[in-house]
Amino acid sequence: MTTVPYKRDIVICYPECQNNGTCIQTNTCLCATDFTGSSCEIQSGGLCSDDNTTNIAPIFLVTFGSGSATFSSATPANFSFTTTYQQAFTIPIEDGYFAFTNAIPNVNTVWHTGALDHTPNDIDGYMFLANADPNPGQFYRGTVNNLCIGERYEFSAYLTNLVGPFGLAKPSVIFQIRTSTSDNTLIGQLDTGEIPEYSTMTWTNHVAIDFRFSFLRANITRFWYLFDD
Repeated sequence: MTTVPYKRDIVICYPECQNNGTCIQTNTCLCATDFTGSSCEIQSGGLCSDDNTTNIAPIFLVTFGSGSATFSSATPANFSFTTTYQQAFTIPIEDGYFAFTNAIPNVNTVWHTGALDHTPNDIDGYMFLANADPNPGQFYRGTVNNLCIGERYEFSAYLTNLVGPFGLAKPSVIFQIRTSTSDNTLIGQLDTGEIPEYSTMTWTNHVAIDFRFSFLRANITRFWYLFDD
């Protein structure tokens, strides 16, 4: 009699199961408690409080740091976002370029040269300066993780027009909130319209989107687009 060794089928999950999930058949993960998704990448429970979240501290805040140098050497990667714009570390800042700067540089006579960021009483705080490209561009794209299903969220940003009252084209910004699923489902959108020019550079807090998160996937991606009209 001949004994044949038992050969067990090998199952493979791609991508691999995360968060202690178990691959039970080809590309099928059995997820641990409080996780879901095709590869158990989504934490679906234990994240959220039943408390009222009105007026609590921001869960995501970007200020771009501070420093004595006029131009920061930091890059978008330091602040966990991407952009279609090119970065400038000195003047000039051409159309389609951006910079992290602690004061509006003396690029031309129509900019508010020397104007500072909106944060009161900070020292050498950097701002995100984008010189709008005539072709619409995506100047900021970032992700906020672990949002709570059923909770209310507000997304806002301080914006200004760095050009004085010279009758030039005014920028506008489109804010979009999208899911981080493969189809990037649009949750909310707001167009600021033309951002006005002032004799003194004036920052305005744009409460862009107030929404309640009701999707299964507890992550969203935030997209900003900047247009030069």
